Amino acid sequence: MGKRGYKAGERVPYGFTDWNSPLAQREIWGAPKLYEWQEQILSYFVKNLHVHAVMSTPNESGKTQVVVPLLGLGCMAAFPGATVYSTAGAEAQIKLQLFEYLKSYCKPFEKAGWEVNQSQLTVQGPVIDGMPRSRWIGRVPRDALTAEGFHESWERDDKGRWRFRPLLMIADEAKSLDDPVFEMMMRLRPTWVLALSTPDTDSGPFYRAMNPEEVEARGVERRGFRYIEDPRGYWGLRMMVNVEGCAHLLTDEKLKESEAIKAQMGENHKLYRSMVLGKFTAGDGDDKLYGMRDIEAVVRAMGRDATPARMEGEAHAGFDVSPTGDGDDKIIYVAKGKVVLPPYRTSEDDTVKVARWAVDILKANNVEPRNCRVDNGGAGKVVIDMMEGIFGYRGVDRYTNNATARFRADFYDRATEDSYGVKQLFHETDIVLPRDDRLIEDMKTRRVVEMGDHKKIKLQPKKKHRAENNGKSPDHLDTLTMCLAGRVKHGMARYSPEVRKKAQEYDEKAMRSKHFAEKKQQDENAARLGRFGWGKKAQDLRLMVHKS
Repeated sequence: MGKRGYKAGERVPYGFTDWNSPLAQREIWGAPKLYEWQEQILSYFVKNLHVHAVMSTPNESGKTQVVVPLLGLGCMAAFPGATVYSTAGAEAQIKLQLFEYLKSYCKPFEKAGWEVNQSQLTVQGPVIDGMPRSRWIGRVPRDALTAEGFHESWERDDKGRWRFRPLLMIADEAKSLDDPVFEMMMRLRPTWVLALSTPDTDSGPFYRAMNPEEVEARGVERRGFRYIEDPRGYWGLRMMVNVEGCAHLLTDEKLKESEAIKAQMGENHKLYRSMVLGKFTAGDGDDKLYGMRDIEAVVRAMGRDATPARMEGEAHAGFDVSPTGDGDDKIIYVAKGKVVLPPYRTSEDDTVKVARWAVDILKANNVEPRNCRVDNGGAGKVVIDMMEGIFGYRGVDRYTNNATARFRADFYDRATEDSYGVKQLFHETDIVLPRDDRLIEDMKTRRVVEMGDHKKIKLQPKKKHRAENNGKSPDHLDTLTMCLAGRVKHGMARYSPEVRKKAQEYDEKAMRSKHFAEKKQQDENAARLGRFGWGKKAQDLRLMVHKS
């Protein structure tokens, strides 16, 4: 598709226009009428150059059958000499799905010069004005270097006009692609990038690009999808589509099938959330302290306003004193009422200066010593002594992470118990949090482990956390937990129903009494049964079991 009238030496328009866009070409290619979310994602590329979009959809939404072919073929037709490079996690995904659709779209135009080679995974457009043929190259990126050498460029056609040759990169089923592939797409600086997939677990480059918790909490809601446009971010458009945005998935047959999957697997199962709801799900078992719903609640808290009413009440603080010379900042979080202020940080190593710095901040925010929890381990103990002995800030809560938990049946120590209590606070109160990317990162990576024969829950040791997270320590989250632990203690938050139920049912002394009472009753019943022949046999059997 080329519009005539440009003179030799002139440049043909740089980017799509209203008359050559994929939207304008829809009927030419024979694509079905578009849903609102399909129009929006295509319009984003029509209106912008050098932008990147990421999108998640349910299964059978029409992303590979409609969006990808229309965007790629539309680019090839609008810009003679254009290059479309698409990837997927498996060759079958490209050859048996995407290229089957491309073959269908291009078949009516074979005589015009459109060629689809399904075995080589290529599509070539016709020769226009002496320009190189537009090309579509499909690859399974076993090696990210397979895309090296592709770039956008300008080239003269046979009439002397400069033609723009864009580079469009499409990552289909991006959930199965690794970090090197995403890094490759960034390194080549394409004209447009589209990464799309059905959602998977809450890890990997596709999940990080989407950041679904933020889209869920802050995204603009339309019928069947949510999206965020961020001109300053690398991923300028992030969109999450659900089944409500796909009318062909709302037929009686499809709804019945969805309900059957829900009944069989459960509404929180990975398959149901991905296939039907178009949502990510927690991965790596249950060892993450903060799940997706928890982080969504935190993001909502970061979006609330710090109103005067919310700032009423006592001020609390948490102070993490990292070991001198370990490279981490000393951090203080202060909460005034329900409003948590942005963290205070210092890289100072002199313990006297650190103590003075902390006392000045705490007094300026009217934090009483009893409401200030300071990590009492290692360097923290020295700093607390100076805060109290030199600067007169006496009565600080010396927070000991491995102190005995209140509910010993479930939690290994105080720090773990407080972490679960604080997490529940974000669901049950209108607390306000500062926007802190490092805090979100800590929440996504903080894990728990089970300890001992009773499988008590304990936070993953920091040494292991650092080893798994490029040397980063979860200091922001741990400090915030100390800051808000007093709120949990004073009843602002409750434990999750499962934990609360276990805590109410478990009373060690009562259980011992109940056990001995039941044993006494069993012995009395066994003595009575001994009067009968079958009773004697039952008694002997019971004794054997008891001894074992």
